[in-house]
Formats: sequence, structure tokens, C-alpha cells
Amino acid sequence: MRIGVPAEIKNNEFRVAITPSGVHALTRRGHEVTVQAGAGAGSGIDDGEYAAAGAAIGDDVEALWADSEMILKVKEPVESEYRFLRPGLVLFTYLHLAADRPLTEELLARRVTSIAYETVATDSGALPLLAPAASAMHVDAEVTLVSSTGWAHGFRTTGRTLVYCHSPARFLYLRRQYLGQGSRLSPQALVLGALRPGLLRWDRRAARRADRYLANSTIVAERIARAYGIEARILFPPGGMDPLAGQQAVPQVEDWAASGYHLLVSRLMPYKNIDAALGAFAALEDERLVVIGRGPLKDHLVSTAPPNVRFLEGLEDSQMRWAYAHATALLAPSFEDFGLTPLEAYSFGKPVLALRGGGYLDTVRDGDTGLFFSEPTPSAIADAVHRGQRVSWDREAITTHGAAFSESRFAQALRDEISLLRPASPEA
Repeated sequence: MRIGVPAEIKNNEFRVAITPSGVHALTRRGHEVTVQAGAGAGSGIDDGEYAAAGAAIGDDVEALWADSEMILKVKEPVESEYRFLRPGLVLFTYLHLAADRPLTEELLARRVTSIAYETVATDSGALPLLAPAASAMHVDAEVTLVSSTGWAHGFRTTGRTLVYCHSPARFLYLRRQYLGQGSRLSPQALVLGALRPGLLRWDRRAARRADRYLANSTIVAERIARAYGIEARILFPPGGMDPLAGQQAVPQVEDWAASGYHLLVSRLMPYKNIDAALGAFAALEDERLVVIGRGPLKDHLVSTAPPNVRFLEGLEDSQMRWAYAHATALLAPSFEDFGLTPLEAYSFGKPVLALRGGGYLDTVRDGDTGLFFSEPTPSAIADAVHRGQRVSWDREAITTHGAAFSESRFAQALRDEISLLRPASPEA
């Protein structure tokens, strides 16, 4: 792809859309990058740095726009740039179209493929390209508590900062897992690859500004250590359900309630390994599986499911409680940073059959509150189901284990952490 980077002409905009390291990432993959002469001057980047990274330097801005298949900018085109817009051009920049009707109409009329930084989202709903914007936000407080899965730890504070981290940004540190297999050449991968070097520097600087880090699981604490060199204390999130609250039967599976069924609660995404569960129950003809969740794979999974598997979505809380209460066991075949569904199952004394990895290592006691299987394959899952049927589960012990992840325990631990960062009160 031919990618052009024009100089920004909006008033008081001194940034440039790409760094030399981003240029290198693109050219290394065979893309042609042309940077307008002087485009990086306002950011302290000279043309020679771009040239050394593999970019061509162009003086003619009109030719740059005309010859490029994709234009990378920082800010939306101003009126004098509308003449450069054309059908088939890919424009990648901050757009803020809700506040700019004239630009919106120009982009539509000229049939430009427009991608806004602020709206680029992944299948999980993350907005990875908003990370640097957090640095412009300031919080005035003695202690700021930040719950972060990506960029929220970048907020600047006047006091001390406690970060409760659910994972360092997956789009930076777990790219293959985050983007999925076969996505190296996708537009999303292309953009993230170009911006990743700068985002990594920003992310690590932001992490170092924090006074204290908490991790939601052992695996996340290990990621924090690798990504930032920070030792984080582990604080498990609260979870579970109230088993005494009202229940409402789910008509679609009410006929299975008496004999029981295995329950799988998950988004229907590729990395959740729902297909492996379907394969297992195709072989387990005398067993039943109820899958609760929605996602882009729903149609595919429903079309390939054996007759002893049923899919549900959009249940009320009372129906979810009923579904757990009548399940034989919870099936958890995906790799999770923590995973709340085992705690929900424990509330009803139900064991968990879980993939050996991630947060399940912190919540599942093998042989006591559930069983592990080592890989997300139909045969391994089927074997776990068979093994689970041979165990005489202590329902009371399972419920007691789940109660250790209570909201009150979590709240007190969090208050204790905050108190460590509060300024000492002056003596009377």
C-alpha cells in the first residue's frame, strides 16, 4: 500500500501522524511511505530520520495526496484540504464527525473510506488508539484509584495513584492473541503495527508514574512484571451471585432441568473455544450443554452444534440464577485473565471444569471445587466431563470457597491499599 503523511495545517497542531519507528514498521512489511517535507518539525523529527527509516520525502503536497492510497493525519481535514479527497482514498485520522457536519457531508459525497482513531474498536470493545488522549486528562485528588485494561493508567494526577490492573494493554503486549490468527495483514494489524512503538513508550512512562499497582490475578501480575518491571500485589475481584434471590425458569431448557446439563457462559468469540466444547458434546450424546452468550460466531456455532446443545442469550438476572441452579457443572474452556463465571457457579455449589491456565488457576481447586483439563480440545473436554461425573462433589465446600471472593473482602482490601497512599494526618 502507498501511504502518505502530509504536514498538519490546522492552527496550533504541531504533531505528526507517524514516527520514524512507525515508518520502519510499515516499510519492513513492504508498504511505501511518503512523508511531506517538514511534517515532523513541530514534533522535533527531521526529514532525515524519516528517510533513514525508509520513507520517501515529498515537497509536493498535492502529489502526495494524489499518489497515496491511504493518508495518515493527526487532525481532520480542514476546508482547504477538501479538494484532495476522492473516491477510494482511505483516510485515517481523528475525525470527530458528530461535531463537524460539513466534513461529514464532504467525506460522504467524495466517497472516502474514513477511519477515525477515536472509534477504532476491537472485538472486545477496546479503543486502543485513544491511549495518548488520557495524558491530557488531569485528576485532582489525594489518591486516585484507576481501574485499567488499557490506557486509563495514563491519566495525570495531582496526588498519588493506585492502579488496579486487569491486564497491560493486550493490543501492545499480546498482539497475536488479541488480533487472532491470520490477521497480520488486516487493516487493524497494519495500524497497530505502525503505532505500536510510540504507544509502547507512552504506556511504560504512564505505568512508571503510578505509586502502586494491584493485579486481578497471578497471571496478570506476571504480565505487569514483564511489561513494566513492577511488582504488583494480587487482589482478586469480587464475584458470585445471591443464591437466595428470586429465580425464573428458562423455557428453552426447562425440559432439561430435571436431569441436568453442563453450562457454558461466554461471549461467542474465536478465542473462547466454544467450538471445542461443541465437538466434545457431539461425542457425549447422553450429555447436554447449554451455552449462554452472544457474539460474532453465533450463527456459525448454532449451525454446527449437535442436537444436545442449546444456545441462549439476553437472559434476565433471575433466569441466569435459575440456569446456574439447575446445571450439573460449569464448563470454562477459554483462557481468562481472571474469569468471573466460576465464582457465579460456586454460589450455587456447582463444580467447574476449566482449562488449566490464566485466572482459573487462582479460583479452581483441582478435585475440590472443580477439575482441570490441559488443552481446549474436544477429547480433553469430554474426558473432564467423564471425570467430573465420577466425583462426589461437596456442594457446601464449593459454596464456602466461592464466598472467599466476596464483595466485602474486596472492598476492605481496597480501602487498606488506599490508606497506605494517603498523606499522614498532622498530629493534633
